[in-house]
Amino acid sequence: MGTVSSSSSSSSLQSQFQVTGLASGLDTASIVEKLMQIEKRPLSKLQGAQTKLQNRKAGLTEIASKLSSLRSATSTLMLSTATQTRSATSTNTAVATATVAANTALQAFTVNVSQLATRTTLTSGAAIGTLIADATTVADVPGTNLTSGDGTITVGIRDTLTGVVKSKVLTINSGDQMDSVKQAVEDTLNLVLLPSGGATSSLTNGQFSFTAPAGYELIFGGPNDTANFFAVTNLAVATADTVATSTTTLAEAGWNFINPSTGAAAVSPTLTLTDGTNTATIPISTSGTIADVIADITSYLQASTGAGGLNLGPNATATYSNGRITISGYNGALRFTTDNTQYNNSLLNALKLPTTATTTPITSSGDITTTTRTYTATAAVTTASATATLDTSLGLAGPGEFRINGTIITWEAETDTLNSIVSRINASGAGVLASFDPLTGKMTLQNRSTGATAITIDDNEGNGSLDLANALKLTDTAGSPSDLGVTTLGQNARYSINGGAVQSSTSNTVTRAIGGVTVNLTGTLNTTATVSIGQDTTAAVANVKTFVTAYNEALKWVQDNTKIDAATRTRGPFAGDAMVEGIMNRLRAAVNTAASSLTTAYKSLPSIGLSSGAVGSAVGSTTSLVLDETKFTEALTANPDAVQSLFGVSSGPLDSLKLYLMNATAFSGMLNSSQTSADTQLRDLDRRIADMQMRLDDKQASLQRKYSNLESTMSKLQAQSSSLSAQLASLSKN
Repeated sequence: MGTVSSSSSSSSLQSQFQVTGLASGLDTASIVEKLMQIEKRPLSKLQGAQTKLQNRKAGLTEIASKLSSLRSATSTLMLSTATQTRSATSTNTAVATATVAANTALQAFTVNVSQLATRTTLTSGAAIGTLIADATTVADVPGTNLTSGDGTITVGIRDTLTGVVKSKVLTINSGDQMDSVKQAVEDTLNLVLLPSGGATSSLTNGQFSFTAPAGYELIFGGPNDTANFFAVTNLAVATADTVATSTTTLAEAGWNFINPSTGAAAVSPTLTLTDGTNTATIPISTSGTIADVIADITSYLQASTGAGGLNLGPNATATYSNGRITISGYNGALRFTTDNTQYNNSLLNALKLPTTATTTPITSSGDITTTTRTYTATAAVTTASATATLDTSLGLAGPGEFRINGTIITWEAETDTLNSIVSRINASGAGVLASFDPLTGKMTLQNRSTGATAITIDDNEGNGSLDLANALKLTDTAGSPSDLGVTTLGQNARYSINGGAVQSSTSNTVTRAIGGVTVNLTGTLNTTATVSIGQDTTAAVANVKTFVTAYNEALKWVQDNTKIDAATRTRGPFAGDAMVEGIMNRLRAAVNTAASSLTTAYKSLPSIGLSSGAVGSAVGSTTSLVLDETKFTEALTANPDAVQSLFGVSSGPLDSLKLYLMNATAFSGMLNSSQTSADTQLRDLDRRIADMQMRLDDKQASLQRKYSNLESTMSKLQAQSSSLSAQLASLSKN
C-alpha cells in the first residue's frame, strides 16, 4: 500500500514531499529513514561527544567562578583591614561620636565641645514686595485659594474657665479687602461669640492682630473651611501673647487698687520712690496705662526736689520694652517704698519692680503680663508670589544678573519667578542653599558649609544689571534699612581633646584631632564625652564568614560533581577527573597548613576556630569548613595582631591557598587551559559534524533518487504489461 510522507534532516536540505510505493507497493520513505538511521550512528556519537564537552566546559566555567570568589575572599581576609577593624563608642553621643579607620591604635580620649560650627545665613531684611494693608484684596494675598468666588472661614472662642468652645462660620469673597475681613471677624467676636464684647483688631506692617478680653482664647480656622485665609495670613498658627504692652491698663496688668485697710477702692493711690535722701510721691491713676506710669516716673526722676522730684538729671529715665520696665541713667541707688499706700505692693508686684535699693538700672524681674490675650500673625504678609513672574510680583523689568559669593545668577523678569530663582541659585556654584518662605515673605541664603564665612551678594550693577538683590532685600551694601539683608554669621566649632588647648574647626566633623579617627561634634553640653577605640569583632567575623561561604561553595561543587553513588550506579560529570578531584584535595590541604614560622599560639586555622568540625565529629559530618564564632572572637580580642599574622603570613594557610587559587584561575592556569582544550575539541567536532552531515544529506538524496527511479521503472513496466494484456485479449476475441 502506498504512503504519503515528508522526510526531513538536520541538514540544510529542505523537506521533500514524496508519494511512495504507488507502483511497487513498498514504503520506500520508511526504508530510506531506517537506512539513514544506521548511517547516522557515527554522527550521534560525535554529537554525544559534543554535548559532553559542552557540559564539561560549562562545569569548568562554574568552578572557575567559585574559585575566583574564594580567591577574592582569601585576599580580603589576608589584608590587615579585614581583622584589624575598630569600633568607636562614646559615653555621651549628645556631645561627640566618632568613626575610626582600621589599624588605628586602641585607645580612649575625652572630648569637650564649647561651640558647634554653624552655617552663615543671609535673610531678607523685611518681607519682599508690598506689605498687605487695609485695601489689599483677598485674591492679592499670595497662596490664597480664592482667586475668584467665595469661601468660608471659621472664627471661635474658648472660655478658659469652663473650656466651652463656640464658633461661627463666615463667608468671604476674593474681592473683599483686608479691612472688611478684619472688621467682620472682630464684629463676629464682639456681637456673636463674646458675651460682653471686648475684642479688638489691627492690621499693622502686614500683620493682623486680634486681642481677646480676659478669660477667653481665640481660634482661627476650622477643619471644614473652604478658604485658607487664616493660613496664608499666618493667623492659624498664632499663639496667645499675654505680655503687656505700653497701652495695657494697670488693672489689666493685675493691679488690685483696693485699700487693704478699708476694703474700698483707693481714692488717691501713689507710688513712692526714694534715693535715700529725697522721696518722690507719684500719683497713680486707677484707669492709667503702663505708658502713663513710665511717663510719671521719668518726670519725677528729673523734677527738682522743690517740686517733689528726685532731681537726678535729664538722663534719669524710665522706659518700657518687651514687657519690662527699666529705670536707668542715675547715680546711687533707688528703691520703691513698701508702706500701705502701695496697697500690699500689688502695683509693684504687677510691674515686677523691686522694693530693695538698687543701683542703675532697675529692671522688672520678669515679663509684665496681662489678663487679655493678643494673637498676632507670626509674620508679615506681602503681595510677593513665589509662582508669579518677577515683573508681576516685584515690578521688575528686563533681564539682569546678580552675584552671590562671586557667582553670577541671571534672571529674566517676564519669565522667571521666585521659585525659579531659588532653583537657579541652588543649582549654581555659589555654595549656598536658597529658600523662599511664603509665610514670612522672606528669602534666605545659607552657606552649604559651616564656619564663619560671610555670604556676599550684589546686583552686579557695573554690567547694567537691575535691582533684583535689592528687591529681594538681601543686599549687604548701602540702601534703605529695609533693603539690607540680615546676616547671621556662622561660627567655627571650638573643642578640646583630653583637656588640652581649645581648638577650632570650620566643620563639626574633625579629622585631624586623633590619627585615624573622625570625631563628630554633636552638642555643647556642659560635660565631656569619652570616646573609646576598641577591636571591632563584628566586621572581622563577617569577613571570615564570607571566606567560609566561598570555600564551602567551591568544595561542595567539587564533591557533588565527582561523587560516585554505588547504590544508584550514577557518576558525577567529573567523577574520575584527576584535575577536578585534585581541587578538593588542595582546598583541604591548604586550610590545614600550619604556619611554623609564627611564634604565637595561633599557628593554624583550627587554633582560632576555623576547622572542618569539632574533634570526634561523626564521619561524613566534617565535609565543610566551620567557624567557631566564640573561639574566633576570643582569639581576636585576646591578640588581634596574632590572628592577623596567621592570616597574612607568607607560606601560611591563606597564603598557600591564595597561591594555589591564583595558579588555578590564571589565564595560563589549569582551568583556563582545560577550557581552551575543550574549545579546540569543540571546534574540531563542529567541523566533523558538519562534514558528516553533508555526506549524510547526500546519501539520503541518493537513496531517495534510487527508489524514485525504481518506482518510475516499475510503473512503466506495469503500463507495458497492461498494454500487452489488452492486445492479447483483443486477439483472442478476434
